[in-house]
Amino acid sequence: VVETGPAAQVLESPLHPYSMGLTHAFPDIHQRIDTLRPIEGSPPDLHSPPQGCRFAERCPFALGDCRRESPPMKAHGTGGRSVACWRADEASVLRLQWNLEAA
Repeated sequence: VVETGPAAQVLESPLHPYSMGLTHAFPDIHQRIDTLRPIEGSPPDLHSPPQGCRFAERCPFALGDCRRESPPMKAHGTGGRSVACWRADEASVLRLQWNLEAA
């Protein structure tokens, strides 16, 4: 688990890059879309997980810290949101970058 909170909030303004990727990986029933954007790479081997964040190898925003140490799940803001990401405080900027780079 990398992010928790009310479903509408998580889907509308994800805090973790994996959640951001998931929002682009399934169709929007309100808009026509010709292609979906996959999350690049493959999931890690859970029998021998990598050091650090398990999403780091697939994350376009991963830093050195992400590969060295697994981020703890921490409360984020109000409303019951929690996220395990070193860059959660930058989520609004990362969402913009993901949308521009992945489009």
